[in-house]
Amino acid sequence: MGRRGTPKIPAELRRRVLIEAGHRCAIPTCHAIVCDVHHIVPWKECKRHDYKNLIALCPNCHRQAEQGRIDKKSLHKYKANLRFTIEKYSQFETDILFELSKDKSGQGLPIPNYLRLPVTRILDAGFVQMVEPEGTR
Repeated sequence: MGRRGTPKIPAELRRRVLIEAGHRCAIPTCHAIVCDVHHIVPWKECKRHDYKNLIALCPNCHRQAEQGRIDKKSLHKYKANLRFTIEKYSQFETDILFELSKDKSGQGLPIPNYLRLPVTRILDAGFVQMVEPEGTR
């Protein structure tokens, strides 16, 4: 049994949910790497471990969701966005986007020209741009 008498989530299902989120919190602005698996519709209401109803959240976001500060509709949208990102972008591209989201300096992330091809999709989507560092011209 898990927390509060809830049956444990099967290991394969838990793994699938964590992989979907890249073993990070599914809230795009959070990026915490310690994650719980959260029932979007609470277990006491649905009594099922259903993949579509499970999302990876850090302990802080998990607590906020349980307290209703992150609503179910938002959690479903975060999960849908994860599936879109996972299907469209490679793990390498996703990791670059996560690293860039942490950059408060605005300096960006140095990516050598030879890595242009592996990041083509995020370049084409306009999420990132290649710029020459100052003093290289």
